[in-house]
Amino acid sequence: MALLFLLSSWSRDEWTQAMRRQGPDIDIRVWPDEMGNIEDITYAVAWLPPPHVLESLPNLKMIFSLGAGVDAILNDPTLPEGVPIARVAEPDLTMRMTEYVVMQVLMHHRQQRRFEENQRNRIWDCFPTHSASALAVGIMGLGVLGSDAAQKLASLGFKVAGWSRSRKTISGIECFAGS
Repeated sequence: MALLFLLSSWSRDEWTQAMRRQGPDIDIRVWPDEMGNIEDITYAVAWLPPPHVLESLPNLKMIFSLGAGVDAILNDPTLPEGVPIARVAEPDLTMRMTEYVVMQVLMHHRQQRRFEENQRNRIWDCFPTHSASALAVGIMGLGVLGSDAAQKLASLGFKVAGWSRSRKTISGIECFAGS
């Protein structure tokens, strides 16, 4: 049994070092330079895997996706049939995604780009802003990441509605479901 890290360079070293500390007996492989005998690889930890790599692993039993979703893996036309995919939603990823969503909503709500443009042009006019409760925000997907972002936005006073495939009940969020 070997575990293959199939990641871009931005996080590969950090993840492989952490796994080696936690599981020193695990046979860890790193794409593309340290793959060894591919027949030994039974698990893959992936984020945006290049085409054809997953299909080249004849004994693959499970794929763990480290990103915010699994679309990049599911959209791979060479994805091996019948191999389960699990999404790893660790707390740091959730916090970073929520921070990004909240930042984007606040920048839009407070017209940050307009302020920056006016500043560049040395225009010091005031313009009206509104309270958070005057803005409705929609979240498409109320899984771990979406529900956390929705709750944080609601705590700031935004009217938040969200959609997911399955019915959810989240305090302070108007939830919709369906396919």
